[in-house]
Amino acid sequence: MLSSKPTAHSEAFSQLNANNQQIDQVKVFSVKGDLVQQIEGFETSKTIDVSQLSSGMYYVQFTAGKQIATKKFVKE
Repeated sequence: MLSSKPTAHSEAFSQLNANNQQIDQVKVFSVKGDLVQQIEGFETSKTIDVSQLSSGMYYVQFTAGKQIATKKFVKE
């Protein structure tokens, strides 16, 4: 199971629990549904740099094998 604890972030976040699963892909979408960032072969020990994003709400989608989890986060 994939899970994250989305809260307000200003530069980066790494609050991700993949239950020791390899994260294949991370996508960040605007609230309008536009893809604004994509990371392939993401390691759970890394952080997701959101410093270049404008302030506002976003959705982050994690893919691990056939599992997909989408969570909200706010960029301060």
